[in-house]
Amino acid sequence: MSLSSQGAAVAVALAVAVAAVPSASAADDDTPPSRSEVQSARESATAVATQVGELKARLAMATAELEQVSMAAGKAVEAWNGARYQQQLARQAANQAQRIARGADSAVARLGDDVAAAMVRSYESGGSLNSLGVLMQGPSTTALLDQMNAYYSVTNALQSDLGQYESAQTVAVVLQDQAKSALQARKAAAKDAARAKLAAQRAVRGAEAAVESIAVQKDKLLRRLAQLQDISLDLARRRQAALEAEAAQRAAEQAAAEAAEQARQDQRSSDAKDPAPPSPPSRRQSPPPQPQPQSQPEPQPQPEPQPQPQPEPDPTPGPAPGPAPVPPPPATGASTAIDFARAQLGEPYVWGAAGPAAWDCSGLTMGAWAAAGVTLPHWSVAQYDATTPISSSSLSQGDLLFWSGNGDPSTIYHVALYLGNGMMVHAPRPGRGVEIVSMYYWITPDLFTRV
Repeated sequence: MSLSSQGAAVAVALAVAVAAVPSASAADDDTPPSRSEVQSARESATAVATQVGELKARLAMATAELEQVSMAAGKAVEAWNGARYQQQLARQAANQAQRIARGADSAVARLGDDVAAAMVRSYESGGSLNSLGVLMQGPSTTALLDQMNAYYSVTNALQSDLGQYESAQTVAVVLQDQAKSALQARKAAAKDAARAKLAAQRAVRGAEAAVESIAVQKDKLLRRLAQLQDISLDLARRRQAALEAEAAQRAAEQAAAEAAEQARQDQRSSDAKDPAPPSPPSRRQSPPPQPQPQSQPEPQPQPEPQPQPQPEPDPTPGPAPGPAPVPPPPATGASTAIDFARAQLGEPYVWGAAGPAAWDCSGLTMGAWAAAGVTLPHWSVAQYDATTPISSSSLSQGDLLFWSGNGDPSTIYHVALYLGNGMMVHAPRPGRGVEIVSMYYWITPDLFTRV
């Protein structure tokens, strides 16, 4: 509590104490309060200030608790989106494996018919018995050779058909096993999705209950705070909202400053690793070769000053770092995606929703880029995998911002659309609709991609 607030509380307490003292005459009205009365007023003011401080601390704790519960719900929802995505992939893989296996079975059946027909033809032509008859009764050696060649041709063809049939059978068995495995994976993915859905339902119900409970708790705290500060409840609410907004703004500015400092450190580190600096020493080594031959006439210093064309590439590395910090202009697709996301402002967060009037975080980014003709999965992890990773220093309008557990893309649990100038649009959590806020207002995103 500020000194001015404490002073006001003391004044209120003093006024109450003075008003409580009975007056016998007009002269008594000018009598100053006694030391005990002043001390009592100060103790009362201190008690009021303590209660006010405790109430504000409890309000801050309630807000922090709400953020934690909402984060847990968001993670559970994205886990369910991921399970649904994996189930969809498993379903597609199982369907494809079954189609391939059925095709292999059909091929085996056709080859079996071909082998059977070839065996019948071979039998009808007489097979080896006819060949022996020709050997015993043939009119000439030439006729016998012709018959034998025909026999071997039929036999080889039959053996080839049999080989193809056996190979096709082997392949069909393998494909059937793969189809069975794909079907089992599909069933397992369905079970995972069902479990994730239950977990998401519990988490969201808990978050929604927390939103209502914390709202009631904060309202009670604000009512008590208004009484202690002798102000209206509406004024207390507006003051609290302003305090929370101010605290969020300070936190966002601090996070932005830390991110900028980290970017500067990364740039300095990148400059230190840049191979461009070795070229200037080659120019400085050009004068010294004259003393060097006197002491060490080694051939190595001579080739180094001779390649004079090397200084020409030096100007190129100089300008190269310049364009890097400048974000590229937004593409038409990015502008369309941003316009779509802006049009959804205020629409509620609903877990698993992807429009048209409700969204979750990855549903909003998917819908925004779908409006621009780009297909993204309804899962923040898959959206990261489907786009191109970039650094925070090269962010441009329409890029995606991601929040992960430890910098590992597989732990991503939230995604937003970057608007430029450090601002973003996203579907935050249950109880809050689509909004535009600073990208630093909450937890600083740690992964970034370009669509």
